[in-house]
Amino acid sequence: MARNRAFDDKLDELKMLHYAKNHDYATEENPYKNLEGVTRIGIEPWRGIVIRLMDKFERVEQYCSNGELAIKSEGMEDTFKDIAVYSTLAMILFRKQQDDTTQELTEVERGKDAENDEDKFWAKEIKKNEEFARKAVMKWSENGAIS
Repeated sequence: MARNRAFDDKLDELKMLHYAKNHDYATEENPYKNLEGVTRIGIEPWRGIVIRLMDKFERVEQYCSNGELAIKSEGMEDTFKDIAVYSTLAMILFRKQQDDTTQELTEVERGKDAENDEDKFWAKEIKKNEEFARKAVMKWSENGAIS
């Protein structure tokens, strides 16, 4: 199959845009620092990105309905680029959370057979935090804060 040069060029352009913007928001140690900030209020990073994506799709919907954008300095192409980069980051952070959850489950399972009190304590703490986060997300979802 022939390569799609226009597609490859756009992917390169998106990478350059991401690196440029990431310089202002992330650190060498943590390239997702700004995106993970939502954990301070109990939101998983990938869900925080979904909220940002919803804002971007509102712009797209506005343009489709009215044929114009209120903020002229950011056009539709910029919005599409943001959607592509945010979607990629959401995918990465979603996968990271899935991997972390699998690791935590393994640790909790080890805690069931723990021979010392410290292991049992941390196994219980992990379960409590998971339940707290699950309830918080459900509450925010019910209140319309997240979809």
